[in-house]
Amino acid sequence: MLIGACAAIMLLSLTGARSRKIRARASDEVGARVDRLALDRLRDEDWSAPPGSVVVVIPAFNEAENLPWVLEHLPVEVCGMPVSPIVVADGCTDSTEEVARAHRSGVIRRDLRRGSGAAIRVGFKAALETSARVIVTLDADGQHDPREIEALVRPIFDGSADMVQGSRVLGSFEVESQTRSLGVTFFARLLTLLGRTKITDPSTGYRALSAPALRRLRLEQDQFYVSEMILEAARRGLRVVEVPITLRRRASGDSKKPASLPYALGFSKAIVRTWFR
Repeated sequence: MLIGACAAIMLLSLTGARSRKIRARASDEVGARVDRLALDRLRDEDWSAPPGSVVVVIPAFNEAENLPWVLEHLPVEVCGMPVSPIVVADGCTDSTEEVARAHRSGVIRRDLRRGSGAAIRVGFKAALETSARVIVTLDADGQHDPREIEALVRPIFDGSADMVQGSRVLGSFEVESQTRSLGVTFFARLLTLLGRTKITDPSTGYRALSAPALRRLRLEQDQFYVSEMILEAARRGLRVVEVPITLRRRASGDSKKPASLPYALGFSKAIVRTWFR
């Protein structure tokens, strides 16, 4: 009877795992179709970035109140090259898309929300279809200062880095909670160990990459994508450096990040998936 019970449990586990894989595959297929439609809409609008420009990809979920400040403070050019923003409205139900258009930003409208990692990927695809030289990621919630972009892209333009991470630890920030601060320290040390590159801020959404470097990365995580980018960059032998940035509290609205424990678990899973694939 015991053997039969164990066999039944194993069978149920295998069936459950198979069912999860089928659901995940179906979700990926739907997401891919949504991305294709979103990019087709962007092409129909004839959005493009000037040759050699810095394209700033801004993933956004219901950030209509914070987005104006971000777009209004973007520099017109950095290091002598034009700056072209593109907002990825990731399943927004507010006026994020309209706000972005009013500020003359390119807009990718995704009708299905899948997370910041998925939004970043479709933004990267759009940026790489242009002749952009550097691609920057910037959060839409106003916690990062767009005026600091030049500090991120300069090491790429001068040839000393392939990817530049903005670090609140090297710069300045307002501590959200002691638990989150401890998490930043722990994951920074873990990613430094695994990636063999000094990392002080493991969850920053503010970074710059050269277009050739971005093309080399294999990105799959829909959530918690930052650890994936760091480990992928190390795996591909990219030169990664950090520069100081300022991190402020949100001016309006609530954070879209999960609570500390679920966030830590999700971040850990993303590291494991990337490391062992």
